[in-house]
Amino acid sequence: MTQLRYLLVLILLAGCGSSPPTRFYTLEPTGTPSSGLVRTKGAVAVGQITLPAELDRLSFVTREDANRISVSDQDRWAAPLEGMVRRVLAADLARRLPAGAVIAPGDPVPPNAHTVTLTIRNFIGDASGHVVLDADWAVSQGKGRPAIIHRETIAREAGSGEAGAIAAAMSQALGVLSDRIAAALQVAA
Repeated sequence: MTQLRYLLVLILLAGCGSSPPTRFYTLEPTGTPSSGLVRTKGAVAVGQITLPAELDRLSFVTREDANRISVSDQDRWAAPLEGMVRRVLAADLARRLPAGAVIAPGDPVPPNAHTVTLTIRNFIGDASGHVVLDADWAVSQGKGRPAIIHRETIAREAGSGEAGAIAAAMSQALGVLSDRIAAALQVAA
C-alpha cells in the first residue's frame, strides 16, 4: 500500500512539471501608404531573399548585446523567416502598386518583369524593443540588365522586448522598405 502511495505521488508530481507553451509569430503586411498608389510599368516579382544564418531559424532571435543573441525556447516563427519576408514584401508591394502588378511568390515570372532581390544583413530586435532592418536591395528588369543596389537601415520601436511586439515592428520595417522599393519602381517605369 505504501508503494502505491509513492507511485501515485510520483505520477501527480510528473503531471505538474509541464513546460511553458510554445508561442508562434508571423510577419504581416502593413496598411496602405499615405502617399497613395505608385505607378509602374510591367510586372514585379520578389526574387531571392538572403538572411544571415543566425537569424534564419524557426526560433525567435533577439539581440542581447553586440556579440550575443538570445534564441528563445518558447517563441518561434510560424514558418521559415526567409519565406515570410518574401510573402510580406510581395503583399506590401501589391498594396502600393497597381492591381495585378505584383506576381505572387511561386508564380511564373514573365521575362521582362522587374525583380526585387533583398540581402538582409541584420533584422532583429532587442530586449528594449528596438528593431533594426539593415539590408541591400535591387530592382532589375530582364536578364543582363544591371541593377542599382540600394542600402537601407530602418529602425522601429516595438514598445517592449516581447516577441509579439518585436514581430509587429519588424512588419512595420518591411512596410517602410516596401515604400522605398515602390518609389524606385516608379522611377524605373
